[in-house]
Amino acid sequence: MKEATRTHYVKPGKGKRVLEVLGTVFSFTYLKWIVKRFAYNVINNVRGLRLAKIGNGTNIHPTTIIREGQYVTIGEHCLINHNNLIQAGKSTAGSITIGNYVHTGTNVVMLGFNHGFYTKEIPTKEQDYMDAPIVVGDDVWIGTGAIILAGVTIGKGAIVAAGAVVNRDVPEYAIVGGVPAKVLKYRE
Repeated sequence: MKEATRTHYVKPGKGKRVLEVLGTVFSFTYLKWIVKRFAYNVINNVRGLRLAKIGNGTNIHPTTIIREGQYVTIGEHCLINHNNLIQAGKSTAGSITIGNYVHTGTNVVMLGFNHGFYTKEIPTKEQDYMDAPIVVGDDVWIGTGAIILAGVTIGKGAIVAAGAVVNRDVPEYAIVGGVPAKVLKYRE
């Protein structure tokens, strides 16, 4: 660590804060932010929900983002919790299929694609996407902060521990955890 410099900070008064807020609210920067935020919400929150196939009795929290919803199917009686990201690939090859009675913790990520890295001649950002499906079986519980990567099938009744990174298939009724996720034991 570089040498630290001691700094005495004096909080601005309420009057100065009010002026800063008003100056920001009536700025062009704020107007641009409102327009961008509105477009973001329409594309990522509303469009995905409209295009996804969602079963009866399923509850999807409003902070969930579903991208490429035309390639997403969610079964019946599921709970998709706060701040989940369900990002299908750019084609049917990157579809995400979630069974019935699946529930997720907060901040779960499912990615049905990856960036290509098949040549060093082109920056990875400019290479084609690599799509692969995700299939989540019935009665699966996915813990908070878990990441499910493209090409993974999670078997019926499995439990994915909080914070796990799942990069390979999970057998039925297995409990997996870790980075990368490994089978810890099986449900009895």
